[in-house]
Parts: sequence; C-alpha cells; structure tokens
Amino acid sequence: MDEPGDRLTPIEIADRVGVRLSAVSNWRSRHADFPQPLEASGQERYDLASMISWLRGRQIPRNRLRPNEAPGTTYGDRLERVPTATVIDSADQAAPVQMMTWQQGLWAAMDSLRGAHDAAASRELLLAFVYVRACHPELWSLFVQLRPGENLETAVGRLGVALGDDRIFLEAINALRITADRAVLEAIDSISKVDLGHEFGPTSPAAELADAVLADLERGMGRAGGQFTPAGVADCLAGLLAPRPDDTVLDPFCVSGELLLAVGATRRYGQPPNDRAMAISTMNLALHGADAELSRPALALDLDQFSSHRFDRIISNPPFNLRWQDPDPASWRYGDPPSSNANFAWLQYMLSKLNPGGRAAAVVAPAAAFSQNSRESAIRRNMIEAGVIECVISLPAQLFRFTAIASMIWILRPEDPSEQSRETLVIDGSELGEPDGPARRRLSPSDVEQIVNEYRSWREDCTEFESTRGFSRVIDIDGFRENDFTLVPARYVVPARDKVCAAPSAADLAAARAEYQLATSGVRRADAAVNTMLAAFGPDQPNSDRQMLSLGAVSEIVAGPGKATKDGSEPDGVPLVLPRHVSNGRISIDSLSMVSPKTASRMNRYRLAPGDVVSIRVGTLGRYGRIVDEQNGWLLGPGCVRFRPGPGVDPDFLICYLSGPSALRWVNANASGSAVQHLSAATLGRMPIWLPPLNVQRQISRTLAVVSGAVSAHEQAKVAAGNLQDLLKEMLLPR
Repeated sequence: MDEPGDRLTPIEIADRVGVRLSAVSNWRSRHADFPQPLEASGQERYDLASMISWLRGRQIPRNRLRPNEAPGTTYGDRLERVPTATVIDSADQAAPVQMMTWQQGLWAAMDSLRGAHDAAASRELLLAFVYVRACHPELWSLFVQLRPGENLETAVGRLGVALGDDRIFLEAINALRITADRAVLEAIDSISKVDLGHEFGPTSPAAELADAVLADLERGMGRAGGQFTPAGVADCLAGLLAPRPDDTVLDPFCVSGELLLAVGATRRYGQPPNDRAMAISTMNLALHGADAELSRPALALDLDQFSSHRFDRIISNPPFNLRWQDPDPASWRYGDPPSSNANFAWLQYMLSKLNPGGRAAAVVAPAAAFSQNSRESAIRRNMIEAGVIECVISLPAQLFRFTAIASMIWILRPEDPSEQSRETLVIDGSELGEPDGPARRRLSPSDVEQIVNEYRSWREDCTEFESTRGFSRVIDIDGFRENDFTLVPARYVVPARDKVCAAPSAADLAAARAEYQLATSGVRRADAAVNTMLAAFGPDQPNSDRQMLSLGAVSEIVAGPGKATKDGSEPDGVPLVLPRHVSNGRISIDSLSMVSPKTASRMNRYRLAPGDVVSIRVGTLGRYGRIVDEQNGWLLGPGCVRFRPGPGVDPDFLICYLSGPSALRWVNANASGSAVQHLSAATLGRMPIWLPPLNVQRQISRTLAVVSGAVSAHEQAKVAAGNLQDLLKEMLLPR
C-alpha cells in the first residue's frame, strides 16, 4: 500500500519544487504526457515516483537554482530530495524513520486536525508545536509522550519550570488548553517527523513552516482575522525606512512580528496589543531566528509600554478606524482625535516616539487623507503646516486578504522649527500590483523598488529631484492649502498622457486559469458530496415524533451582563465573548477583550461551556455561534445571550433552526426598538421551536453542512470566473 507521502497534491508539488501553483497548472495543461492524477479523499493527488520521473525532463533555469544546486539540476532532482533520519524507539533500538519535508508535515498535521478542532485554534496549536519542537527540542519529548485524555496544559506547566519567562508565551495560546485526542496526537507525530535542520533564518524550514501556518491562519479567520501585513507591503515599509544596523526600530502594534522581520538585523522592539499577538509574535520571531524585545501586551494608545524610550525608526500597520476612548484629550500636539476612530491618534503617537532625525512609516486608512470630520481635517492641516508629513503613497486596492479597499503609506518626520518650509512627496501607486489569486493583488519586487527608489531619490537630493510624470510630485504648503489640505496623491499627480496600461500577460492568464481550475475542482467535490447526500435523501421525510416546543423549554437561556469591566493588558484574564465575535456559526478569537480573574470569579453565571450557543440580542439580530472545547470557561459578554441545549438537543441543529426562515421571521416580528432592535431573554424563551428526535436533528445538521459547503464552493468559483472574464476582456477587446 502507498505511504501517505507517496502521493502529492498540486500545492505540495509546487511547494516542494519551488514554483507557483500556476506553473504546475501550466505543465498539466500543456503537456499530454503529464502524469494523471489519482483521486484520494475527494482531492487530486499525483504519484511521487511518476512526478519525479516526469520532472527530470524539466531543467531548472540558472537564475532559479538554489545555492546547493549545480547547473543542469532538474525539478525532478529537487523533488526527489526527501530527508531521512534515525530515531530511537521505545526499545532503545535504532529505527529508521522516513522524515517529512515541512510541507508534508504541515499538511499531514492539518489533515489530522481538520474537522476535529476549531480551524483558527488548530493553526495556533500547530504554531505552538513547531515552536517547542524547533526552539526547545529537549522539551518536545513531553508532548511526544502525551497519551489520549491527557491535558496539554499539564505539559505546558512542566515546560514552565524549564522555560522561565517563556512560559508566558505558551500559556497565552488558548489552543494548548485542550485535551490530547487522536487528532492532536497524530499532529504531534507529524510535526515530530519534520526535518527542521540545525539553523534558523528567513529561509529555514522552521521559518517557512511559521509563514505557512500564519498564512493559513489568516485565510481560516476570514474577515474577522488578524492584522496581517502582506509581504510586499511589509517590504515596502522596510525599504522606505532603510534602517541602519544600529538603529532602534519599534512596531507599536506588533501582531505577528512580520514587520520587525522585514526591517532586518536592527535593534528591534515591539508592543503586542494582546496576549494572543504576544504569543504569535514571539514564536514567529524565534522561528525566523530574529531577536526582538517585546513588551508586556497592551494597546499602545492606552498604555505605552515604552514610555521612556524614543526610536530611530517606527514601522506599523495599526487597525483602521479603531473605535477608541481617549483617556487624555489634552495630550495631543496637533489636535484631539475623534472617538469614532483612532487613525490620527496612531499617527501622533508615532511622531511622539521618534528621535530627532528619525522616520516612521505606517499603513494608514485612505479616509485619513481626505476626511472632512472637523477634528480630523484640523489635525491633518496642523500636521501639514508643521511639516511632519514627509511622504504619502497611495497603494492599489485588494492587497489585503479580506478587504477590497485601497490603503496608503504615510512617512512621518519629527518637527524641525529651523526649517520654515518643508515639502511633501506624494506618490500615486494605485496602478501598481499584479494579480495574486481571486480578487487579490500583490506588490511585486519591482513595484516595491519603484516606490522606494522614487522616495530615496527625492530625499537624497531634493533640489535636483525630477518627479516622474504620472507617478509622483513634490507639493509645498501652498499647494495643499489650495486643495483644502487633502492628501490624496491622485489630486496632485499629473497623469502621463503617453501612459499606456500594460496588457495582461500570459502569466496573468495562467494564474487566473489556475485559480479558476482550483475553484471548479472544489465545486466538483462539493457537488459530488451533495449528490451522494441527495441519493440517500428520501422524498417523503417522516413526520412522526416531531414536537413543537418553546426555546426556553429545550435550553437554558441566560442574557449577558449589562456591562463588564475589560482589561486588555490582564495577562491571566478570561476572554469575554461580545457581539463582534459571533458570526457564521462560530466564535471568532480575534481582538478578544479580557476581564481580570477577580472580576471573572464574580461572573460564574455567565461562564460558557462547549456546546453552548451564543446569539446577539441587541443590534444585528439573527447571528449565532457555537462554543467549542478551546473556549470552555470563557464569559458571556454584554449584548449577547447564551442558549445551553438540554438533553436530546443537538447544538448544531439548534443553530440551523435558529438561522432558518421561520425563526428569523419570528425574531423580526418580536424584536423591540426601531433604531436598535433588541430581544429580552424572556421573549426569546417563548420562541416556538420544532424538535425532531436527536438522530434526525443530527442528520439535518449534517445535510445542511454539506449544502453549505457547496454554496461556499460555488461562490468561490463565481469570483474566479468573474476575474477570468475581466482578464479576458482586457486581452480581447479594444483598449
């Protein structure tokens, strides 16, 4: 029988031979002798030996050879290199074990955890496993020795004795507070077989594993995901700042450490906004072999953990339009920011942290450049007149995974009273970028180079600098004053009359085609699952044993507290589930608010347990999420209500029913309030609910889950087809 590693998915082939997925797609579509795929678990896989043989006929171009590869090396040679190692078995006998590449180990571990645990928590769990395995190999044996039913937190406690302060980071990963089941033990086994090498660095297996896990974590978290910065944007920020080796660099909103990694070997500092960011940043930096000093977690605008420090460079991607309560309105040099968002609070904070001659580069919401809010427009005017805005760069839309809006980069400099007039460089980079999947773009290395070179040329010789027509322009205070102090580059940059938009290339078409093929392949698998389900679905469903009860009769209902004292810096705090965390049948783990253990001890009535269903009862009604094992002991927050299903009630069925048409009609008919709708716990308790036998409930929830998967697959295919259509229009129709 074939070993699991003997069959590879197209993604695994691309990762192992160092090409993009579109290259594999091109090989498959253009060459009739390309190996035929095998169907395994609803996914196309290719025989490893056949792929090695076929790829021996494809030589690696010289400019793509790795340091240890001689001219003439083929992709087949590269694919064949699967490391092996020797481990000692329980009988202390040397036993050869086939090691895995990091790609194989990651996919095997993900396959084990898929469906068994919350998707986002699973990715954090994998990152924690890789961290302990790579950075503390002598302690990894504690995880390897776990047995079914043991709690991972016990192992974390044992690690704490040896790790000292490092225990803080491990305890911050809620995913470790789970019981070792078959899926977890299989994931540990897979990570144990990954050859991580002996050194850390940007291209080491440990670093590539961390990058892959974080990328998958971002995809799995959806629109409520973390503040991850795309690689091209991070490289652009670092290139603009160009820190020297002895410069001090701060990231005041350090979520995963990716910006500190981008600036290279400098004296790096970061302030994570919460415990989760602290843990992920610490592990990501360590797996890349990077040194950085991270403060205790807290939102920098609330509690500056580096209050006595100033820095040579500041690099940041703070959250756009963050609602924030200003504790000290009189402290702002250029004006008090509105409570509706903290965009100008972040900008002023960064200016206050700069050493003389320092620079700050930040990703900024586009609205900050033109907002007519009286406070924001006044702050923008004051900053321009003070000469602290050195450069403003507009970036293309669709760079960030879960938003289509464009973004901007602002470069700030300290105020210098000795200079009476300080000009600003504006760069219009909105037309840059290249396709990077459905509804996505990325900044290519040449895009980054173009932006950075324009800025550096201007800084190095302002008097002789000639702006690039259609791309940049130098503006003085009078120019801004004539345009009501608007900072949108397109307002000032003169269009290049001879500028011809580049036609889509063959590579663009290949990438769009590959995305379309992947999406339609997912549709075929989803449709097959639906058809299999429908084949067993009888036309006349049984009507016996159905009961019409009230929601209060089948579940315990508890409304959340009127308010809860939150403390985002509390290291041992208990997470609080708020309305923003509830969507699509799950509870998001991003941007969690914490309450202190002392406060939590008085809120036992609001404790959540696995299988509880949380709903929103104020505002946008009709959203539900299920509590999973990793969220056991969290607290129900204001604006929410908890349903604890009684015996004979399946939580997944309850969510399906509450999300169904009859329940939604009832909610709309019984909600109070006009501007802001709300429902009391007593009203919800009267909601009629149809309850079939437990086995029928589970059958219904499984059936609807299959169809939901098909809906998602078809939506992805629709997006991919639309992108392909737009690209073909660009190629085929007159421009």
